[in-house]
Amino acid sequence: MTRTETPRRRPAYLVVKRNADGSDRFYWQPSAELRRLGWVGLRLPDQPRRDRDGAAWAAARRINESLPARRPGRPAVDFRLDDLIARYRESPRFTRLSAKTRANYAWCLGVLSDWRGAEPAANIRRRDVQAYYLGRYRAAPAAATAAVRVLRLVLQFGLNAGMVESNAAARPGLIDPPPRLRVWTGPEIAAMVAACDGAGRGSVGDAVLLALYTGQRQGDVLRLLTLQYDAGRLVLRQSKRRAMVSVPAHPALAARLARPDRPPGVTLVAAEGTGRAYASDHFRHLFARLRNRAAATCPSLVDARFADLRDTAVTRLAEAGATVPEIAAITGHQERSVHSVLKHYLALTDALADTAIAKLIAHQERTG
Repeated sequence: MTRTETPRRRPAYLVVKRNADGSDRFYWQPSAELRRLGWVGLRLPDQPRRDRDGAAWAAARRINESLPARRPGRPAVDFRLDDLIARYRESPRFTRLSAKTRANYAWCLGVLSDWRGAEPAANIRRRDVQAYYLGRYRAAPAAATAAVRVLRLVLQFGLNAGMVESNAAARPGLIDPPPRLRVWTGPEIAAMVAACDGAGRGSVGDAVLLALYTGQRQGDVLRLLTLQYDAGRLVLRQSKRRAMVSVPAHPALAARLARPDRPPGVTLVAAEGTGRAYASDHFRHLFARLRNRAAATCPSLVDARFADLRDTAVTRLAEAGATVPEIAAITGHQERSVHSVLKHYLALTDALADTAIAKLIAHQERTG
């Protein structure tokens, strides 16, 4: 129903202030939510204080009747989805995310704004979310899943802020993509590093081995400062989880970082010619070109990704007999994430089973 008041009830947002001479001033003063939508306070006509049918009361009623309609129990304003998006982007729930995550979320927020941004968020129903998700999923599964996950966050933010009364994207029944089962082999690593060196881009080979022997994400590898590598040890705070990691350098990595032709720079991975750190997009495109070059001699590399090196590090450590807490101490994973990685790879390698049986045999020999 529209916001109307009976003649005997003071209109919403009507404020009366007393002058020094005893007369009254009347104002229409919107709530904070209305102000955020652009409504401003207004001076109303004068009238006797007790005149419930006077000019000030009548003017306040006319303004209130122009406000968005609402049902009892609903927020006073029908916020648009764009209003929720704007408030969410200003909140710590968005601003405290890593730069990469903010960029990914910003893309999704733009997609959502194009979808229903100008409409009241309260009008979005579960059937609308499902129709949108399944319609986009056919063409772009990953993009559809990402957009609905961010929609769920935005609507939950609006629900917590009192801007909507329900979250139509809660428990949306997303279709999880099949896990990516990809571990780099020894020959693939050697071929990739050789291709980097052959192209005069040894810095990319440095990044490959840093990721392989520390299990860090691309962004953290590219941001590693030279001074963070001291006395054969790498110390860093991860940008995503903010986990503190201190890893002794593997001999192969230490030898790589000690080679005399390595480009000097503030960062461990410094671009040839400039000595500066790589921008994320530049590195990604350069890596893809060098990987394709390496695939000419090692065809299996054609589908390899830099991100796979993090999972490769976890798997290699597990094959060597490292425990889950030991792996997490090196890679900075949460322990449940390590379990998740290993669950996907256990069936792909005999080495883990071999290690387990070897441990059982050794235990039995010790105990008789």
